Amino acid sequence: MKPRTRTLAAGVRRGTMVVAGLVLASAATPAAAVESKSYVLAYFGQAVSSKEGDCPGGLNATLEAQYAKNLQALGYKGAEVEELMKSFGEEGQTWDKNKIGQVMNTRARVNGQAENAYAHPAAVADANLKHVTGTVAYGFNLDGKGAGDAGAFEDPQTHEKGIDNQMFRALGCVDPFRGTLATGTAFWLFMWMAEKDSMPAWLITVEGDDLSKDGPVTVRMSRAIEITKFNANGEARADMTYREDADPRTRANVFKGEIKSGTLSIASTAPLHMMQDQLTFPNFDLANFHMRLTPDNEGRLEGLIGGYQPIEQIYFALGQGGLAAENNYSPELPGMYHLMRKLADGPPDKDGKIWSISTAYHLKAVPAFVVTVAGAEAAANR
Repeated sequence: MKPRTRTLAAGVRRGTMVVAGLVLASAATPAAAVESKSYVLAYFGQAVSSKEGDCPGGLNATLEAQYAKNLQALGYKGAEVEELMKSFGEEGQTWDKNKIGQVMNTRARVNGQAENAYAHPAAVADANLKHVTGTVAYGFNLDGKGAGDAGAFEDPQTHEKGIDNQMFRALGCVDPFRGTLATGTAFWLFMWMAEKDSMPAWLITVEGDDLSKDGPVTVRMSRAIEITKFNANGEARADMTYREDADPRTRANVFKGEIKSGTLSIASTAPLHMMQDQLTFPNFDLANFHMRLTPDNEGRLEGLIGGYQPIEQIYFALGQGGLAAENNYSPELPGMYHLMRKLADGPPDKDGKIWSISTAYHLKAVPAFVVTVAGAEAAANR
């Protein structure tokens, strides 16, 4: 995605002018009123920049090969491993015949007892998965170290150094998590397609004195009561009206940002808290919330959000389906949990342990009309 100089106010005839929660025609807006432009989420997925050679010795093992290694780690011998692996991938098999599935499902060891591996990933032997060793990744300089951070990345769009995106480093050598901004990844494309017609839409509202000029703005992120509306081709439909959910959990998602050369950015030390979908992120939290979104000639936005996200939230998204998820789209789940914990770089807790990891997500959004529930009721009663 090449940066453009299109202003956020471009195409305002297709957007909204929102004052005190009421939708107004731009021509009727008083000169002193704050100008507002709103958008609805059209795509969400991990921001990735996979490249040939960025994983040492190639990608991590296929699930079949990894399961054989896992059996050996559990103490199974050659003939036993061979026998158990016979049931791997057999179609139409019942659970009682899925011997490898039974063993892998309970490969965690808690006080010497076999337990569910996906509920207790830390109690599963570390598979020592490979991680990305490349130097390029999308994201933000979250810790302020900049170019002096030897273990950080360079952003391929802005060429800023010191980029923190350890989630990409951790997952980037697992095949379903490889891709580019243009292509997406198998995992995140599947998740978006599965949830986009059921999750309440995310809304972004930008307010400022004049959105056609560079300068400070206020950005509010919230949820709609409705789901995103899509066209027959699967693309989000622009200029639809959404009612903003009055849920108090998103009331604090108001950030100071700026428009510079047409790009909207936020570099905050404050957190973002959203709710997405039960399939991925029932709760979605980013500490040190950052954003970079650029409009195109149609007024649509595309770019990134990022911050430090709790590993438990990411692990839930990867593995809430347990053994079925591991066999279909998230191979070696406990191994990915171990790798995220080892690469975690978020703020430590009072005991010095780090439970969050730097992330970057790719967003697309289209212009929308947004009205608060209170504003809609007031308008109806006038």
